[in-house]
Amino acid sequence: MISYQKVVWLVDDDPEDQFLVQRAFSSVQPVVVVEVLNDGDEVLPALEVTTRLPGLILLDLNMVRMDGLETLEVVRGIPHFGQIPIVVLSTSNNPKDMERSKQLGAEAYYVKPFHYKGMVDLAAQLASEWLA
Repeated sequence: MISYQKVVWLVDDDPEDQFLVQRAFSSVQPVVVVEVLNDGDEVLPALEVTTRLPGLILLDLNMVRMDGLETLEVVRGIPHFGQIPIVVLSTSNNPKDMERSKQLGAEAYYVKPFHYKGMVDLAAQLASEWLA
């Protein structure tokens, strides 16, 4: 049986960003579990075998093997996974990236905060909005 949990899948290939996001979410009450996938090409295989769908997928755009836009399009193309909230979390503040993400089905788009406090605030907001 597949169930939803207070679990976030972070799809990002930058180890520093992975650490920052994990640490920020660990400070949120109740604690949110962050599972890291290192590239977009890991998302679909992980979804196909999991028994615990994530409550939220945080998706970076700039990855080497399969970028975030392609990943978003693939996941949204499978009806069984279409209900999983996907939020883009990227360093890009390009309006074209933001618009394309929304067109492909992202619920929201956030530019990565530069400071830890900003990431903690964002983690709390995301947990409240998508994992409540």
